[in-house]
Amino acid sequence: MKIEIKTIKDGVVQITSLDERWYGFQNEQGWEYVPSVTWITGYYPKGKGYERWLADKGLDQAEQVKIDAGDRGTIVHHAVEKLILEGSLKMDDVIKDREGVERQMTPDEYYCVVTFSQWYESVGKPKALAVERTVRSKKYGYAGTLDYIFEIEGKNVLIDLKTSKSVFPSHELQVSALKQASVEEGLKIDSLGILQVGYVANKTKHFKFTEIEDNLSLFMAIKQVWAKENDGSHPPQKDYPLEITIKQ
Repeated sequence: MKIEIKTIKDGVVQITSLDERWYGFQNEQGWEYVPSVTWITGYYPKGKGYERWLADKGLDQAEQVKIDAGDRGTIVHHAVEKLILEGSLKMDDVIKDREGVERQMTPDEYYCVVTFSQWYESVGKPKALAVERTVRSKKYGYAGTLDYIFEIEGKNVLIDLKTSKSVFPSHELQVSALKQASVEEGLKIDSLGILQVGYVANKTKHFKFTEIEDNLSLFMAIKQVWAKENDGSHPPQKDYPLEITIKQ
């Protein structure tokens, strides 16, 4: 999610940059910005396992690993979206990465989509009720993008797609927060789940579906921590002149 909002006033253009941390919504008074679900849940303690991994990799290498994993996840999400909406996906199709640049999928990324299609077949080709939809909780002041809502055996299941090998508590809180925002927008949600694709730990099927319990109260506790650490923060803004001139 890389968005730039341009506002022109008194000969100056103000550019507000939105990234993975902020969502912007326009109203009668202008623009209103709220934090993202993933930014808030990032304040949940990551545990000893993460600390050991970070110590083993080192800060710079760990950051690069996270960036690469994020790029991979973005490509897989966009490819799955294309498959759902268009009904087919070719290995040489070009897909947009997190910077909006189109490229072909790697074999690993393509195989993640293959395993998604295997899960999709295994649950009876469910109807997609929502795909990559932005939802906002006006009650609690945050927003996020849900991956999918599928109708499975008569129930509306909100599903978060992951390409990671593990499901962390912060992931579980994300779907709880997204459920609250979805319900506020009139969407019916019966259950929550996380679908891991390209999950090679399973020997017979390389996907894993985990049902998640709703835990909004814990998300709200983490949001209090986020608020304490980010009091008064806002998206980065810069002012630029509408025109640049030089005297000849």
